[in-house]
Amino acid sequence: MGGADAHQEVYMNRSLFGLAQAAVCGLVMGLTLFACVRLWQPGSVHAAPGIAAVVRAREFQVVDKNGRMRASLGLGRLGNCSGLWLYGAVGKARAGLAVLADGSPGLTLWDATGKPRADLGTGLTLYDAAGEPRATLSVLTKDNSPYLALIDTTGRPRVGLDMLADGTPGLALWDAAGKSRVVLTTLADGHPSLELCDATGKDRATLGVLADGGLILSMRDAVENPRIALEVSPDGTPGVLLWNANGKVLSSLP
Repeated sequence: MGGADAHQEVYMNRSLFGLAQAAVCGLVMGLTLFACVRLWQPGSVHAAPGIAAVVRAREFQVVDKNGRMRASLGLGRLGNCSGLWLYGAVGKARAGLAVLADGSPGLTLWDATGKPRADLGTGLTLYDAAGEPRATLSVLTKDNSPYLALIDTTGRPRVGLDMLADGTPGLALWDAAGKSRVVLTTLADGHPSLELCDATGKDRATLGVLADGGLILSMRDAVENPRIALEVSPDGTPGVLLWNANGKVLSSLP
């Protein structure tokens, strides 16, 4: 069951800051921005007589009929990132598209109270009404594997869904203490495996369908030594194995 163990290790090392519905929105936004960039290339600007071809400034603001700022294009409040910010009628920022100081692009959407509800950068993060992250969707730069995490109200991941670099998919469930309790995966040879873990994260039971078509249920003690195994061979023959704490076979059937 080494593949399932690999999934546990990968899950516990996943970053919450990575970021499935927003994939479509991101594609649309990306295509739109790409078109805008192409249209705004300096070489494509043809100034009419009496109109400047290029206007340079540190910030541009658009205000409504009441004088409230509704859009701003500039370097931001700290002057270290360039971006476009859109504001609601009451003056609260509702959307921001920026290139940060480190060169990374980002899109943020805020609700009417000013709480962030979505961030799109190297990944997608979705927030609840309190502004706390609840879901992230990302492609990890280490191995280009996709990863989805669902997060509880305390900021702990509780559900993780991913696909390893070798194409092996897996689902992990954590408890409130952050311990892995359930791991479901399809291993590299194609057979499925379900692991159940105790409160310390130790693997206590594994159910799997073997590559030859056999079925096995293995149960372990608190230090993960096998103690009981129930199996059904490909031809339908049932079997039982019992071990003592030292790993010695006590009994076997047939």
